[in-house]
Amino acid sequence: VGLVPSIGTRRRLQALMVVGWSQARLAELLDSTPSQVHRLLVEDRPCTASTRSKVAGLYDQLWATTPPLVTAGDRRSVSRARRYAAEHGWQPAAAWDDDEIDDAAARPHTPRCGRRDLFVAEVSWLVEVGESLEVAAARLGVQPSSIYRTLYRYDRLDLWALSTARQPAA
Repeated sequence: VGLVPSIGTRRRLQALMVVGWSQARLAELLDSTPSQVHRLLVEDRPCTASTRSKVAGLYDQLWATTPPLVTAGDRRSVSRARRYAAEHGWQPAAAWDDDEIDDAAARPHTPRCGRRDLFVAEVSWLVEVGESLEVAAARLGVQPSSIYRTLYRYDRLDLWALSTARQPAA
């Protein structure tokens, strides 16, 4: 059983939780247990190459996908996963370049790290593919007010108008 560094596995799982994928749902999709997923999320211990490969494959499928929101239970699960990720300061997929996510020395690219131009590009892409402000904020791991401030500073309130026009009905 070959063990490999788990930093990329941890970052991928954390990014999926930022979007709203719960530990239980991730465990189900990985044919694992919630406790195993929890260990991968929080412990800095090597994992098997097989686990790394499974998580990377799942991440590639889900990183830009919102979990199902069909039932009230789905909505609660997504909300809890997002809140848990936010409380732990986990980064969204947009914060990691593909060639850096497995690099322990890499730092996330977020507006707080001076990469606002990248952030604006990510917001632009999310709006262009039809995401609402709420979904865009969740995927980027920020509050909607952060999106507004950044777009205002970059004179891109056109993106704000498009994203807020897609708000779900209350």
